[in-house]
Amino acid sequence: PRDNPDRLDDPAFAEAAEPVCADARERIDALPGPFDGITPAERADQVEAGTRIVADLVADLEALAPLAPAGHDADLVERWLADWRTYLDDRWRHVERLRAATPDTPDRDLRFLVSGEAGPIDARMNAFARLNRMDSCQTPGDV
Repeated sequence: PRDNPDRLDDPAFAEAAEPVCADARERIDALPGPFDGITPAERADQVEAGTRIVADLVADLEALAPLAPAGHDADLVERWLADWRTYLDDRWRHVERLRAATPDTPDRDLRFLVSGEAGPIDARMNAFARLNRMDSCQTPGDV
């Protein structure tokens, strides 16, 4: 029996997703860190590079979705992928904010904000990834 309603019954999707996420994480980790950019424009370039990798990752994960059997697993994977799509949109909005910044823009206005009705969705996304042994599929820490 399932001990957690968010655990996938069939590991096929998770087993296929983990190496895909690990590759994306490795490429993101090779980018300059969040505090390596001097100006908001430079930071925007860094975040945009990472966001392009995340966009490719989301597309790759969506291509793996059919590995999740119909019903419970497919529903869980689709909700997780919907969160990834929202997270990706949040990243693109962050790039736009950084690009629009002026020297007078307060730092607090340049923070990365994650959407979520009951709190930031990245916590839910990361919990699902950890529970299903997809540790590399947690949101990257580059923003």
